[in-house]
Amino acid sequence: MSEIGKQEKLEDVKNRLYERGAKQTERIRQILPNEEKKVPSEWINPPSPKPQSTFVAKEDQQTNFETDMPKSRKKKYRIKILLAGLLFFVVALLVSSALLFLGNNVISGDNIDLSVSGPFTIGGGEEMLIQIGIQNSNRVPIESATLIVEYPRGTKSADEENRDLFIERTPLSKIDVGESISVPQSAIVYGEENTEQIIKVSIEYRVEGSNALFFKEVDALRYKISSAPVVAMVEAVDRVSVGQEATVIVKVASNSGETVRNILVRADYPNQWDFTAASPDTYAGNNVWLIDSLEPEEVYEIEVTGLVVGHVSEEANMLFEVGVPDSDDDTRIGSIFSSAEVVWEVESSFLEVSLDIDADSNGIKVVESEESVSGQIVLQNNSNDTVYDMEVTLNLGGSAFSDTSVYSTDGFFDSNTNSIVWGSASDSGLREFEPGDKARFSFSLLPNEAVTVTPEITLAVDVKAKRVSDSRVPESLRSEASGKIRVSGYPDILAEASHSSGPLPPRVGLETVYRISFMIDNRYNNLDDAVVVAVLPQNITWQDITGGVGNFSYNPSDRVVTWNAGDVRSGQRPIGTFDIALLPSSSNIGDTPILVREQRLKADDGFTGTVVRALNSFITAELSTETGEESGNGRVVE
Repeated sequence: MSEIGKQEKLEDVKNRLYERGAKQTERIRQILPNEEKKVPSEWINPPSPKPQSTFVAKEDQQTNFETDMPKSRKKKYRIKILLAGLLFFVVALLVSSALLFLGNNVISGDNIDLSVSGPFTIGGGEEMLIQIGIQNSNRVPIESATLIVEYPRGTKSADEENRDLFIERTPLSKIDVGESISVPQSAIVYGEENTEQIIKVSIEYRVEGSNALFFKEVDALRYKISSAPVVAMVEAVDRVSVGQEATVIVKVASNSGETVRNILVRADYPNQWDFTAASPDTYAGNNVWLIDSLEPEEVYEIEVTGLVVGHVSEEANMLFEVGVPDSDDDTRIGSIFSSAEVVWEVESSFLEVSLDIDADSNGIKVVESEESVSGQIVLQNNSNDTVYDMEVTLNLGGSAFSDTSVYSTDGFFDSNTNSIVWGSASDSGLREFEPGDKARFSFSLLPNEAVTVTPEITLAVDVKAKRVSDSRVPESLRSEASGKIRVSGYPDILAEASHSSGPLPPRVGLETVYRISFMIDNRYNNLDDAVVVAVLPQNITWQDITGGVGNFSYNPSDRVVTWNAGDVRSGQRPIGTFDIALLPSSSNIGDTPILVREQRLKADDGFTGTVVRALNSFITAELSTETGEESGNGRVVE
């Protein structure tokens, strides 16, 4: 409220006080007691907020205006304190920022001078010396410092033989204010010739009175491998036919004036390569060789042979790497000295070779035992080049092969090697085989009957020839084909009847019970899911009494008995039994009734994968006299 407003209110009260004609009210005077009264220091019932509205104050409201004045003063006092705190915070922030950005802080990584020096070029396998300098320009000493040196892959320790260096951490002593120290380091570096390597250097440290960990890194030391202690070279043809056996020669030559030891050679074969052999033998798997030592100027040769597979016009890449073994796995290269790659184009097979067995070229032919097998080898020159001095060899083997049952009209059978050979000596057409030429070679075999378990004959065709390449260098060419002859053995089904109860010989109107026994005689391959079925005549009754191996079932609608014998191993003879009853009629007098009609066996040959079958004749009521029965015991009597 303004000063003018306050003055107007006071004048109004004064006028009303001294106004004429004002009625004076007699007041009763009270004697004031001399007693202490306790006055509360705070509101018992705080007053409600004053509504924000314009009105004319009455006499009993004047006191409210007066009580609002101290509260307003308190609000202004609090605002002043808040503004003063904000001002102090801003000033402190400005001062600390100025100290930080103006460089007056005590600890900074910029005040650590870290440097690394070493040669720019070095030979692979040589010891490399580097110097690392550290200077502390901070205002406090450095404590708990650790020098960190990160080496490239394959670097070895100069002090400990065959120890790989990766990230080396070297503890340092206290570095005082302004102090400089030099830390020498050494390592044996490796790598391919003309490749660039880097060594990273950094330092971690703490300062007195602080637990914070500080870090400083310097630009990496870069150097180039000027030479490798050994180099690798590869010799191979640039075109290889599908199915052709190729040879790759790897030469590892010393490029050092000293003896180089423990050299690892590792090959990375393409998908088009089927490894056959290597000379010398591999150190691990079929693609790792270890050279114990290599003298100055010595050359170490590795010869790898394999069969080329894949698709025509594909490009095959074979990579050879030479280096030192990894300390954790000596079959892997820790650091590479040298690498060499051979690339060749896969072309169509120069000779198409097919092996037909009984006019079947699927590769596996299943025949019955004691069955003669005829075969034919068909060759065709698919290349654009003439091939010379072709030789065809058929190698024979397997458990069912018999060297006494081999026949060939033009080829020569060598019983020492179990092979038939056709060459240019017996066939002049093989001396020069022109593009598009075709040739056939016939033979016949008879499986060995004495072999009954998994009998098999293996056949492998090997064709060798020579071709003059584009560089006028003769190339050795090779093609192959293979096949198998598997002999399927047929088991036997045997059956017999025996007397159980009732009259014997059988009589008209009386029931005679017989026990029927089935047996599978398996002398050949394992059988899977063997089943025997048979039919009962009209005058035979199923007794539903069974025994033996497997389980029986009977279908009364078609009168079929089924014996599920299950799997029958080679040499086993499982037996199953069931009972039937014969009730003869007058029309059977003098006859020998049939108890069970033909039995049929069906099973899967586990070796050949084919279905085998067997058949056995019907069973009559005439029982074997070997069991003590008289002859004619199955003829029905009146």
